[in-house]
Amino acid sequence: MKRKRIVISTISIIIILTFISIFILIRNKTIANDIIFTSKNYHIEDNIITNISPNTDISLYYKYFDIENCRIILTNENNEPLTNGLVYTGSKINIYDTSNNLINTYTNIITGDINRDGLVDIKDTEVLATYLIEENNLDDYQKKAIDINKDNEIKINDLTLLEEYLNSSYESITFSSEEISLMSNEQERLIPTINPNIILNQNLTWTSSDKDVITVDETGKITAKNVGESIINASTKDGSVSATKRIIVDNSPKLSEEKINIYTGSKTTSVNIKAIDYENLTCASANENIATCIIEDKKIIVTPINQGNTKLTVTSPYYGSSELEVNVTSVYFSVQPKVNCLPPNTNRGGGAVVAFSIGTTSLKSISDRDVVKFAYIYRNGVSVETGSKYGDAEITYIESNGNNESTIKVYVYRLSLSDTSGTTTIGTNLTTNITADNIGNLSCSSSNNEIATCNITENILTVTPVSSGTATITVKGNKCGTTTYIANITEPTPESNEGGSR
Repeated sequence: MKRKRIVISTISIIIILTFISIFILIRNKTIANDIIFTSKNYHIEDNIITNISPNTDISLYYKYFDIENCRIILTNENNEPLTNGLVYTGSKINIYDTSNNLINTYTNIITGDINRDGLVDIKDTEVLATYLIEENNLDDYQKKAIDINKDNEIKINDLTLLEEYLNSSYESITFSSEEISLMSNEQERLIPTINPNIILNQNLTWTSSDKDVITVDETGKITAKNVGESIINASTKDGSVSATKRIIVDNSPKLSEEKINIYTGSKTTSVNIKAIDYENLTCASANENIATCIIEDKKIIVTPINQGNTKLTVTSPYYGSSELEVNVTSVYFSVQPKVNCLPPNTNRGGGAVVAFSIGTTSLKSISDRDVVKFAYIYRNGVSVETGSKYGDAEITYIESNGNNESTIKVYVYRLSLSDTSGTTTIGTNLTTNITADNIGNLSCSSSNNEIATCNITENILTVTPVSSGTATITVKGNKCGTTTYIANITEPTPESNEGGSR
């Protein structure tokens, strides 16, 4: 606090000269609470990532972005690897694919991290105060981090907001309700939801109820140690606001699926395994006449034998076991939605349901024969003949043994225009009526808005000409159906000065 008073006194002259900024601050008292530091609100533009949380390590990037199959390397501004894994303003994230090819490089900016140490604290207020007084040199990334209120200017407001931010009190701290299960030596960063929406993990105190099971550092990173459970507590320094999270450490093998359905015509099916010890894993089937299994490349390889149900047990001699339910069937169904949306009175085949079968498959039911008249399997697909009624119908197929069913939906729609084309001059709209059934909400779009635009009101399509040319107007429903209208736009014919003839 003593250092902070020194900083504030250093800039007192500036505060007096900029009293109008203080008025703005009072008027916008909640601005400090609107500074977004949380990972959920990151922003990427021109390969710059802003609003990343202070005190962040590189492991969180695997949560921020969909890069599970990529490799991340954190470097300094000179592309030299950073071994401590701490992200700071100006540091770079290099993303590589599985073949070790560089996909992209991003530069990090943590709002408020002006001195480039990955934290937002009193040291940053000193740098900002010095900059306001002396205009010392800062690089572009530091200047972006220094603009606390995001108005593209660096003024006393930014310093005042930063100080208010550092002094802000928390109203509540919460964790998601989902339980976390880890294996020994796994690590994860806990990110609480904090109200107001400002997060500085170094301003929280983290404790573990059982350090032999889980340890936690000052930033909320937990490390699993031994089997058991521990309650992690995050609280403000004064203890007035806190939240807890239950963490379980379980070293038994984990399977990516609990139950699978396979058919006797397939060769093998694999299920991923997560385990501490892969070398000593074994797999056993409760009934090898139905399915057998082996462990290979961190996966269970399941081979179907005969129709029926069995359980496969993956066992570690040191860490327990897990089970996988397997249902082997003689028919495999897969839905192909590309032919599910059909106009009336059509005959469409192939792909509505695919049935690979050693046995036989038969039609069980059609929910509405006025919508779908017939459906039959033809060349491992289904041919559908629709009726004259608009609506939805379900078609259900069943194995000959009655064990498995597959149901598809067919949506029969009508969408037509009273006119499919029109010609007009600039200044005069085109209109046509729309007939629509079972298509959902109508929308329209123009192939060229510089020639014509469109809108739909009460099932009337209106085309507004913009310039001469031809535009294709597409009308569609959000559930089914598409149709088009050709709009030809010409220039108005100028009136003749002689007798008003054209």
